Amino acid sequence: MACTGRKQAMPYARWTVAMDRIIWTSYYAGNTVIEIALVLDRSEAAIVSRLRVLKAVGGPRPEDEMPAPTLRKCLCCLRPFQSEGWHNRLCHSCKNGAAFS
Repeated sequence: MACTGRKQAMPYARWTVAMDRIIWTSYYAGNTVIEIALVLDRSEAAIVSRLRVLKAVGGPRPEDEMPAPTLRKCLCCLRPFQSEGWHNRLCHSCKNGAAFS
């Protein structure tokens, strides 16, 4: 990271939701950290740090993340099963059974 040698207007100001959105969308649109820092009047280090917090750098993007399987009760037979997410409420046996078809 190159130091631009400029002073930021708000080096310790709180991050806002609007700033987070700008960082997130700008980064994935292909803008460099230096470009984003100039737009937000922050240091490059601050942008990199915030990207890490937002899981944009050093972690997967949210649309790539898969929810961890959760143990839930089947709504049909009430037996516990590994659910893939909030949408998955029937166990494999009940989903493939005659009652569901």
